[in-house]
Amino acid sequence: MILDITSKVGTLTWLHLSDIHFHEKSKDELNLVFNRFLYDIENFREEHNLTPDLIFITGDIAYSGKSSQYSMAQDFLLKLSNAVNLELNRFFLVPGNHDVDRDKTSALSLSLLQEHLLKNGKEQNEELIRCFLVEEEHRIDRELLLCKHDGYLDFLEKNYPHFLPLNTPHYFVEKVELTNNNKEKILWIVGLNTAWLGRPEEDRNLLLLGRPQVLRAFARIEEQGDPKNDLIVLLTHHPLKWLAEWDEEFCRQQIETRCDFHLRGHLHDSIMNFTGVVGPQRCSEIAAGALYGSEQWYNGYNFVQLDFNSLKGRIFVRRYEPTVQAWQPDVRYKKPEFGQFGWELGQRFSFSQKSYEVVKRIPKTSLTTIIKEFKSAPTVSSLVYEVNSWEKMNDLIKQAKEATPESKDQLVLSLLKLASDDSEELLNRQIAISCLSRISGADLHEEFVTLLYDSEPKIRAAAVTPIGTYKIMDGFQRLIDMLEDPMENHLVKESVASSLGDFGNVEVCSKLLDAIASHKSSAFFFGYSALKSLADLDINADYYERVIELLNHDHFNIRSAAANYFKKHVLLDAIDPLINLLKDEEESTSQHAAEALQKYEKILNPKQRENVISYIDKFFNEIKDTPINTPGWRGLAFYTLKSLLI
Repeated sequence: MILDITSKVGTLTWLHLSDIHFHEKSKDELNLVFNRFLYDIENFREEHNLTPDLIFITGDIAYSGKSSQYSMAQDFLLKLSNAVNLELNRFFLVPGNHDVDRDKTSALSLSLLQEHLLKNGKEQNEELIRCFLVEEEHRIDRELLLCKHDGYLDFLEKNYPHFLPLNTPHYFVEKVELTNNNKEKILWIVGLNTAWLGRPEEDRNLLLLGRPQVLRAFARIEEQGDPKNDLIVLLTHHPLKWLAEWDEEFCRQQIETRCDFHLRGHLHDSIMNFTGVVGPQRCSEIAAGALYGSEQWYNGYNFVQLDFNSLKGRIFVRRYEPTVQAWQPDVRYKKPEFGQFGWELGQRFSFSQKSYEVVKRIPKTSLTTIIKEFKSAPTVSSLVYEVNSWEKMNDLIKQAKEATPESKDQLVLSLLKLASDDSEELLNRQIAISCLSRISGADLHEEFVTLLYDSEPKIRAAAVTPIGTYKIMDGFQRLIDMLEDPMENHLVKESVASSLGDFGNVEVCSKLLDAIASHKSSAFFFGYSALKSLADLDINADYYERVIELLNHDHFNIRSAAANYFKKHVLLDAIDPLINLLKDEEESTSQHAAEALQKYEKILNPKQRENVISYIDKFFNEIKDTPINTPGWRGLAFYTLKSLLI
């Protein structure tokens, strides 16, 4: 299918949604948020004359991949289609980790397969994945793994057949012809599946795109299009940093040098990373918030309007404010107005092979020659573009530590200039801060404290780490202020919570617990990190009771993190609340409670033992009659606990 979009003014507008999480249990709250969303869309059309030409949804349409949830989703998407007067063939979707029916697969089988595909070296892994995804002899294995997406695929087949059949593992490439005054521009929409190998547990650095999926998708564009001049929009659910390290390195190089936009979701926050005009990258990353993730999450969406002739654009970022039950501008972005961000796509070129060779032969005695040999580069950012992977950055840090003091000082000054320059690209600035922390962190206390006040959340988060690592007391109060600020970015708070544990004092314990208790709407984002920091501290007995109270927190992630805490700290008063958590509806929470109770098995009284065994038996009896008997990770934890008790 080839879409044709004609624009009198030469603009393309798209609506970007993600992480909708349709679920029967939250139907009433969902309807309230979505009705307000449709009202906001109508207002946007009147106030800004914005109507989408395309709608992109980057995963987690359902909550657990069930057919009933996709029926709810389609009801809503039909209302959206009518509201913006857009046919369903203008909708493009990719699956997320919640678009998986976990009852269709065994958690143990997934774990074993994941371990098998990730355990070897880079070359062996890539060949294994190629065989698994391509060769006919592995067809049955593929079907067993990918059947967890059956509900999602049925949903597409019934409602969005325009990009079917999908290729293994469920990726697509679609062509759109954009026309303005008889001038034509080609847009390619690429949807890749980052969730095909996902499992119920934490998946960070354990996911794969795989070479076959990436190379086949881009091969079609090279065969049928003009990659140098066509626009390319990539859709995925997860950020690339969630891939296995060796897969991320390959995929990032392919994506960031081929695509103009990478739209994604998963982290439930609106994050933008736009490339500048210097460097080999041409890809701008836009992450949508969760359209609905309950009041515990940042709920958001965005509009993008792009002039496809000048390649200048503007993004309109919206967030839902539950206290007033309305969608509002996200005031973190204010260029040119509140809730907006304007930018220009990066220049399309790559450095020559000679430039890469310069980086490879970094002199051990004179790092300043790096800067000198990039004579055409206007700033040191060109160097950092060449060191745009952690592996290359580690090489640079190693060379810096072996350099002469004069050469090292020159490099530190250049990196400080880059880290502090808000006109530079975020990725460059983040890498510069990380380099500074490891090269000369103990000598840069004042500089790191200054960066804690930067306007960009990612820069503040990057500066937090060395503040904790080097116990920079001048920055301690700033970290506390950031933790307590209700307007501070959630990811920054997570970094702050992790670093505060490095200071290890009573004030930290109190502040971390106060933050979790008072900021219920955003507690998840830093609650786990806060409790992890507390677990490493010798906290006063006065605080144990407060941690026990978190076992009854409104948000399941905090209950789960609190249960994790008691895996390390054995406390009699925690036993009964942990036993109650075995009945928690959220699988991860009851699983962690069972794992914590394994540490208590020798001190449970007879009544407590009886209660635990009774509930575990009830759980296994209930799943015995389900269509597919898959106890999952919770079941494995329950089985281990019962084995210890009997």
